[in-house]
Amino acid sequence: LPEGQGQGWGRTLIETFINRLRELTVPAVHLGVGKNNMRAVGFYRSVGFHTIQEFPWGYLLGRFV
Repeated sequence: LPEGQGQGWGRTLIETFINRLRELTVPAVHLGVGKNNMRAVGFYRSVGFHTIQEFPWGYLLGRFV
């Protein structure tokens, strides 16, 4: 929601999630995001995700943990 954006909560959530995956020895994580949501694409790239594959509907992004 707009009132929750830009306050660092997304980055904190991703960092917490990635740290837990490390504890579980998960090597990598991926997600899908729509092309019409470029703000989310930019956010995920800023926290270390890269494009694995592009589709007509969006992107498959991933990163090593």
